[in-house]
Amino acid sequence: MKKNSEGLAGYFIVERFSDLTEKIIPFFKEYCILGVKSEDFKDFCLVAKLMEEKKHLTREGIDQIRIIKAGMNKGRVIQYPQL
Repeated sequence: MKKNSEGLAGYFIVERFSDLTEKIIPFFKEYCILGVKSEDFKDFCLVAKLMEEKKHLTREGIDQIRIIKAGMNKGRVIQYPQL
């Protein structure tokens, strides 16, 4: 982990896919992300699973990942409960 210049935040550099699937994803499954970002995390895990299954090596898999990516962050449509 590295800290930013102000020391207020840190960031991780992941160099191996196995670190992502064996350390990062399990950490955030144990210490849940709250709010709308939890939906992005679910999508992130779905893409990681597709990659684990080597589906990203096919045209259909890449297209599926692109669709998932397009719906993340600002592309996500938020549905508010009716009052």
